[in-house]
Amino acid sequence: MKILLPISLDRWRNPISSLLRVCVEANPQHEFHSFSNPDSDEDIQNGKALWSLPQLKRSSFASLLTERFDLVHTASYSRGNQIASIIAKVRGFPRTKVLNTMNLEVKPDDPVSWKRYQSMLKVVDHFAAVSEAVAECLRPDVGDRFTRVIPNGFDPLFLDPNLVSREDLPESLRNDAVGSYVLCVAAIEP
Repeated sequence: MKILLPISLDRWRNPISSLLRVCVEANPQHEFHSFSNPDSDEDIQNGKALWSLPQLKRSSFASLLTERFDLVHTASYSRGNQIASIIAKVRGFPRTKVLNTMNLEVKPDDPVSWKRYQSMLKVVDHFAAVSEAVAECLRPDVGDRFTRVIPNGFDPLFLDPNLVSREDLPESLRNDAVGSYVLCVAAIEP
């Protein structure tokens, strides 16, 4: 399957790019195309390994005019994502489908997001949500185009505190007698 991820995948501090990088890494059987626009030295350095993955190809807006994709997968709906999705869908008609993974509840009291959401409803073929709360907000608007909840979360085996040595902690925390710490992984949006 040939999949377009219309985002700069090599931005390490962007949580949506991070989620989509995991999709690429976990699915070597598919061919992924994405954009490159690193913001920092960290992005450039980490991008070297990312772009060496055989299943990942660099794309550009110009290449969307010549490439055909089976799927466009977005996890945000910025203006750039919207334009790329429309171009890819028109170019690949009738085969190309657009999947959007919603990660927030959109309400009319946020006029910018609401306008993007309303236009997205016209283009996207299938929707997924990262939580049941987002799904409840989405279902009335998309009906049977809603496919499932794919929860954001973490692997408790990967983050098992018993597998981490105190020596792995920063020096200022090594002798702290407080005990356990709460792990918080989040994105803060204005």
